[in-house]
Amino acid sequence: AHERVGKFSAGMKRRLEIARAMIHDPELLLLDEPFASLDGEGIERTIELLKKHLSSGGSLIITSHISEPLKEICSLVLTLTDGVLR
Repeated sequence: AHERVGKFSAGMKRRLEIARAMIHDPELLLLDEPFASLDGEGIERTIELLKKHLSSGGSLIITSHISEPLKEICSLVLTLTDGVLR
């Protein structure tokens, strides 16, 4: 609580970014690489938060290079390969 954000690790900064995005309970969350710099526990906590957001009627649009967590969260996953959306 008393440490400056500039001294946070990359994972702690990512957690703070996600918290800031969710604090006002938006209907739609646009997340770019939400799992980047997170350890396994951080990814699991983020997945649970995003599932809770969805279960309360919210929506998500996520971009990520890490596809495995998306399969747990998203009802539709599109992949961009060689400029083609699949």
